[in-house]
Amino acid sequence: MKVQAIQRGILGLCVLLGLGACGGSSGSSSSPPPSQTPAAQPQSSDPTAQPQASPTNTQPPATNPQVPATSQPNKPQSGNTSQANATAAIATGQPLIEQYCAGCHAGNNAPKQIHLDSQSGIQSNAGIASNELQVGRMPPPNGAQPSASDKAKMLAAFQASGS
Repeated sequence: MKVQAIQRGILGLCVLLGLGACGGSSGSSSSPPPSQTPAAQPQSSDPTAQPQASPTNTQPPATNPQVPATSQPNKPQSGNTSQANATAAIATGQPLIEQYCAGCHAGNNAPKQIHLDSQSGIQSNAGIASNELQVGRMPPPNGAQPSASDKAKMLAAFQASGS
């Protein structure tokens, strides 16, 4: 009974692969070349005989087109990566913003009420502060000037805070 089920499975596989009724129990002793029958050999008249795989089988296993492809489980999610990058940029740039900006842009006397002395102030004013820093209007010429590296870190922090 089990052998018959295996034989039907092999026959179905052969038909599915377009090889016709390969390995059937027609009693014929001639078998198609191994390149045409990936897993079948001529059937024996012994009902307890087990089919054996061909040692010359070099074809790849058949794929099932109805099984959907799955996503790669180890692939980093871009949302998580961008959030981590933003957090790192803020952590790196905020001390520099405090050093170069918060001295003036704090409290009730902050110019144009642009507060850069807290995370919420940096988030609220990130766009204008980034623009002023980028075009060179801030810090003012008479104030301490950040290095190019520090300026890039501050701009990254403003960009990450404003998004």
